[in-house]
Amino acid sequence: SVVTVTLANAVSTPGNYLLVVPEGLFVRSNDDKAFSGEFAITVVAPEPIKIASVSPSEDIYSLSIIEVEFSKEVVDAATGAEVVLNNAAGEKVSSASYSVAEKVLTVTLAQEVTTPGEYTLVIPEGVVKGAAIGDSFSGSVTLVVEEFDVYEPTDRKSTRLNSSHQVLS
Repeated sequence: SVVTVTLANAVSTPGNYLLVVPEGLFVRSNDDKAFSGEFAITVVAPEPIKIASVSPSEDIYSLSIIEVEFSKEVVDAATGAEVVLNNAAGEKVSSASYSVAEKVLTVTLAQEVTTPGEYTLVIPEGVVKGAAIGDSFSGSVTLVVEEFDVYEPTDRKSTRLNSSHQVLS
């Protein structure tokens, strides 16, 4: 009643395909009539994994934990690929550990970054993959660590505007 067809090679190229069952390959058990037929199969390209949001996103004064939310559910690809944080010159500033839950990749930097500047979190292929389809993601996220604004009071000279104060009782 159920026939499973296992292909010699996986078909991953999007397109329309036709599975042809030649006559005589299957025979119905109730009347011994040979079955033949064609089945149309459409293979669609999976929706690519995209970055939906990054936290922290603005007014960043230090980096220690970065959360990257994706457009669809992802899982750890378990390849041992390394996530790193690079400076604007492309030099590694910090290695990182990471965890994956639902749509979020949580990256914990080995060293907190407080030096102002532009940094790139590099997520190589093999860190996360789609939970449903298994497609992988690779990309990067740019973050800017701001310089603290230091408040320095200006030197203002006080002047007395009214010298006729009276105390009422």
